[in-house]
Amino acid sequence: MDKDTAILNILEAIQKSFPTDFWTPTSFWDADNHAVGLLHKSKLVYISNWDFRTLPPDEMRYYAEFEKIDMESQEARGTEKILKGITQTELIDEMREITFE
Repeated sequence: MDKDTAILNILEAIQKSFPTDFWTPTSFWDADNHAVGLLHKSKLVYISNWDFRTLPPDEMRYYAEFEKIDMESQEARGTEKILKGITQTELIDEMREITFE
């Protein structure tokens, strides 16, 4: 996956914080090196660091959207939460609160 270092770092931190293979990385945005999606059941977490890309690594912030998606069409069925300017720790904590059907 050809992504910005901050995106790769957050992916690694998330993967260490959840059971093995809980989240499946997906990139609906191949041309965007500053964005990635994580999929589990009918939930997609879109993560971007574009607005914060100039921050030093120890101050990195993220934008995230939690979306419910249709698993067959991969189309969004609605945004459940939008988070702006959050830290890695805050994002992981928010992801732990997601409920799945």
